[in-house]
Amino acid sequence: MGANSYVREALRIVKARLMTPEVKKFGIQMQPSKKSGSMPFTSQSCRPELDNSEYCDDDMHTLFQNFIGMLRWMCELGRIDILHETSLLSQYLAQPRIGHLKQVLNIFHYLDQHNRSWMVMDPTRFDIIWKPKNNESSPEMRVTAMKEQYPDAEELIPHNAPEPLGEEVDINVFVDADHAGNRVTRRSHTGIIIYCNMSPISWYSKRQTTVETSTFSSEIIALRIATEQVEGL
Repeated sequence: MGANSYVREALRIVKARLMTPEVKKFGIQMQPSKKSGSMPFTSQSCRPELDNSEYCDDDMHTLFQNFIGMLRWMCELGRIDILHETSLLSQYLAQPRIGHLKQVLNIFHYLDQHNRSWMVMDPTRFDIIWKPKNNESSPEMRVTAMKEQYPDAEELIPHNAPEPLGEEVDINVFVDADHAGNRVTRRSHTGIIIYCNMSPISWYSKRQTTVETSTFSSEIIALRIATEQVEGL
């Protein structure tokens, strides 16, 4: 599945908006070199919260909001390669800076260079090959130990759930958090992607609402959010 048609149309609109007189006078444009479109941000060390460029005027502000709206819809359609960057820039919808707008345009330039990306839906089961190291216990052993410690624990299944049909499916979750990723507020950012077998079905990228003092606590919060999403599924 892909969002190629929407991406092409969005790029057409963005390029047309940049050529209008009220925007052209500011000299704002998509990056001309191919190298600048190798990643969504201009560099891996880019931190939007540290940008100290001038604030956007009313015209630039509206332009920023419109472009962010396009990017967020692309993320909904499966362009999860720009999900994290779009989430970071969405935090400045109320008062963006010129530097934030330039990063948005770099994302569009990246999309222009990678406009034929597809998300593969694979029905096969996700077979994890576990390799022990340093006498680490296997996942099966840990499951057994947890069942011995919590013998009354049961999976939460709705009382009116229908009988399952066909083969079973696996729900696999990958979750992480960057502790104190925001250099100004020291708030962490949660990232989650959920697979049904080998097919990605849900993705999440959002800053946490609290300031945590350790990597452990920020990742526990991320794990709680992921657990709630899995229970919802």
